[in-house]
Amino acid sequence: MGLARKHCPVGPFILLIGTKCDENGKREVGFDEAEAFARSHGIRYVETSAKENRNVKEVFEAVGKEMLERIDVPKEEPSKKSKSSCSIF
Repeated sequence: MGLARKHCPVGPFILLIGTKCDENGKREVGFDEAEAFARSHGIRYVETSAKENRNVKEVFEAVGKEMLERIDVPKEEPSKKSKSSCSIF
């Protein structure tokens, strides 16, 4: 995350996603540990399960909303506009 924040001119949108949360017996990282990690880095953590259709739609909506908000930023003159942007999925 440090590299993303360093190299993205506006600041990246980072969302930590835990998948297959329906398979609790196979976890390598517990919810509390993942949540604490996300909180310590100032990002959001969401657990998903495609099998149970849990939070899948919410994740896509969060990413889409963030993308739209970044697009709706007032346009600068072409000479002043940043030549790069950054999204991490």
